[in-house]
Amino acid sequence: MKHPFRSILLGTPCCAETLPRLLALLLLCGTRTWGGDDGNPTNDEAGNDLESRSRSPYYHLISLYDEDGTIISPDDEPAAPYSPDRTCGKCHDTNRIRRGWHFDAAAPGVAAGRPAQPWILTVPDTVTQIPVSYRPWPGVFRPRDLGLGAWEFLRLFGRHLPGNIDARTDGKTVDPMARWEISGGLEIDCLACHSADGNHNQAERAAQVKRENYRWAPTASSGLATVRGDAAKLPEDYDPFVGPDPDHPEQQPPKVLYDKMRFNADDRVHFAVTRRPSPARCYFCHTNREVGPGAPRDWAVDPDVHLASGLTCTDCHRNGLDHMMVRGFVGEPLAKEHPEIESLSCRGCHLGGAPRPLPLRGRNGAPYPQHAGLPAFHLDKLSCTACHSGLRPTVATRRIQTSRAHGLGLARKGRRDDALPWITEPVFMVDTDGRIRPYRAFWPAWWGRMVDGRAIPLAPQIVRNSVPERSRRKPRHDAVWTPFSRGKIATVLQALAARDDVTGEPVYVCAGKLYRLASGQLRETPYPEAGMFSWPIAHDVRPAGQALGAEGCADCHASGAPFFFGEIEVRPSVDGAPFKVGRLDLMGGDRRLMRAWSRVLAFRGPAIAVSAVSAFIVLGTLIHYAFLGLAGLPRKPR
Repeated sequence: MKHPFRSILLGTPCCAETLPRLLALLLLCGTRTWGGDDGNPTNDEAGNDLESRSRSPYYHLISLYDEDGTIISPDDEPAAPYSPDRTCGKCHDTNRIRRGWHFDAAAPGVAAGRPAQPWILTVPDTVTQIPVSYRPWPGVFRPRDLGLGAWEFLRLFGRHLPGNIDARTDGKTVDPMARWEISGGLEIDCLACHSADGNHNQAERAAQVKRENYRWAPTASSGLATVRGDAAKLPEDYDPFVGPDPDHPEQQPPKVLYDKMRFNADDRVHFAVTRRPSPARCYFCHTNREVGPGAPRDWAVDPDVHLASGLTCTDCHRNGLDHMMVRGFVGEPLAKEHPEIESLSCRGCHLGGAPRPLPLRGRNGAPYPQHAGLPAFHLDKLSCTACHSGLRPTVATRRIQTSRAHGLGLARKGRRDDALPWITEPVFMVDTDGRIRPYRAFWPAWWGRMVDGRAIPLAPQIVRNSVPERSRRKPRHDAVWTPFSRGKIATVLQALAARDDVTGEPVYVCAGKLYRLASGQLRETPYPEAGMFSWPIAHDVRPAGQALGAEGCADCHASGAPFFFGEIEVRPSVDGAPFKVGRLDLMGGDRRLMRAWSRVLAFRGPAIAVSAVSAFIVLGTLIHYAFLGLAGLPRKPR
């Protein structure tokens, strides 16, 4: 039996039969199994989660449910998209899953956690690249700080969002762009990570998000159906509860065409689900690639050494039903409740340190590194990733593109190596634990206003409307960094100052400097609060033979060695004059001391030879005098 609400929602014309259908809906609410009080279906008579407790994957031959809790048949007309929340929630506590690391960023009062890569809002017309996150990390801005409601945030970044963004995420934010009633929310797509089926298509999910088909995205990406139509093309006054206007038959909601071959005789579908997904599942959102002059071809790049040895991402980055991922760094807060997690960090796996009764080292067959010839204090001053992770340092940092920042994983023509944002690596800095780590970094640039001595960013649309019309271009995925002249910056600041909706003095922040008008002239002053933004590098991990120090002390301590004496290129948006910052300056090191060490290192070989010869001479002398002493001992008379 089809549920009348679904017909009303997905396209029943507004006619005389609408009222009887609504009455039927109210009657069925009292007889249909809708689930628990929290909106999720109960799993058994006691309301407990269903569990198999076997290492063998459970065979998921299940019914599909739409967002109203109605079982889906491929013969339904119109057919509704399936809801991962309703379907998977029959056995799993999806409310608990929502609080996991990948999904809880927009939750009220969420903990910041260790800083990671933010979303980067880029607006080429205004030469803007600014870090954005719902998490309260230092140096990032909340979406609402930029005038972005959940709807606009999803439109910009939904291509690589794991889900859990909907009308509830808006909170008190007024989002005039929101069309939640038409598009639905973007639910957590469980199959995005757990599918072992080659038919699952993450790029198709991104395409559906672009078309504002949020409630249809999991269905289209799963390969269970083809989705045709765009919610984005429906008019603002379209009412999904009433259906399309008979006078405008072209206004049709997206249509779901299920592959009937995927359903058995009982209208059930087999989901090939795995607890140990392929790294390809993770790579859609977590790919990093070097670009620019000298960058290797993609096929010439080796994978992370752990993947090359047969491990997968989830062998270290584990989680329970709560989906609180083990992030794998020493001092992880989750380890306070579960101490064994410490042994899933680099040091815990390879060097030990996890509490008993678990082994101190060797998880997943991790070898114990000897670090022959390396003074022990280096392990107190350096993280494992400083020598083993990311690109091996060269004299200058190199440009990087990431999935989340540059839309990797989506098929596009004419990808440009110099597309925004401009991210570089490796940058070495001292972390809060006192160890040097490698980072990826970029220099934010944005327009704002001064409030109580601080620069507060302005909404991108306000700034764009203040840019001279001849400078505006249609936003493109491959837009490049086109620096503003000082005169154009002054023009935009004047236009912002004349707007009624901009309070406070307008300013422009770029590469750690603040630009403002003083007596009609553009002035610049240092502004450290908007300096370089960075996040730690963990992967790709290089094997021991490619680690820093594999060739000896000279890898880091030789005169001109990139680790200490390399430079970070900064590409500002004002006049386009790049400048460089020394790596050692960011580490807070003493340049004179490091140069002294490098000079000493130049004599290390001869010094070792002289020391060896001297030690041989001293040893020979001691042996000689030892024999002389023995010869001088009184002898026993015969």
